[in-house]
Amino acid sequence: MKLADFFKPNLSKLRDKGNYEAIIEALMHNDKHIRAQAKHILKSLNAAQAIDAISRGLQHEDRIIRREIADILEEKGYRPIKERELADFFFARTDWTQLLQLGSASTETLIRGLSDKHSFVRLESIKVLIKIGDFRAAEPFAQALKDSDLRVRKKAIKGLRRLGKPALEYLLEAMSSENPEIREEAAIALGEIGSTKAIGILDNAISDSSRMVREAARKALDMISLIRNRK
Repeated sequence: MKLADFFKPNLSKLRDKGNYEAIIEALMHNDKHIRAQAKHILKSLNAAQAIDAISRGLQHEDRIIRREIADILEEKGYRPIKERELADFFFARTDWTQLLQLGSASTETLIRGLSDKHSFVRLESIKVLIKIGDFRAAEPFAQALKDSDLRVRKKAIKGLRRLGKPALEYLLEAMSSENPEIREEAAIALGEIGSTKAIGILDNAISDSSRMVREAARKALDMISLIRNRK
């Protein structure tokens, strides 16, 4: 429980002062009456006020608040013109299908989703990023290899594999992962890329403790040799 939950904010005064950020925070207050009052105040804003005052709440760190703000804005007829703002709106509504349809215009929003405190959001964000295939996701994918959720880590290495050559350095680093599934996926990707930079690491991986990794490393080296012979 947050310290703020022990205090009951005067939402009427906050409204009069135009402090809508504090009212937005009250949507997560421990007291259900405070939450209801905060929602009522935000809903009572006219369309222009709502869009100007609370649309930034679409980027709030808490997904429940993001969704509340998105629902209120939708009731007010909010429909952003700029693609980035539209991506934030769909993200707040966890509308992954619409984010995918936006394509690379939603990349930055989805990358932000990889740092979300909710593992569900991180997982869905990375799934959409993989399908979009934007090279800007390479470093965020590499960072996601350290995620606390194994499902996210597995998707991250698949994302790097899909990006191919632009993700080469990150794939080389992934070969030192503690997770054998990640090492295996990285080895396969390195073979597909065919870069000679991977030969040393793949040679070492032939002695890996995991049979799957050893087999993937051997196949990757064969693929790299085949690609070199074709040149």
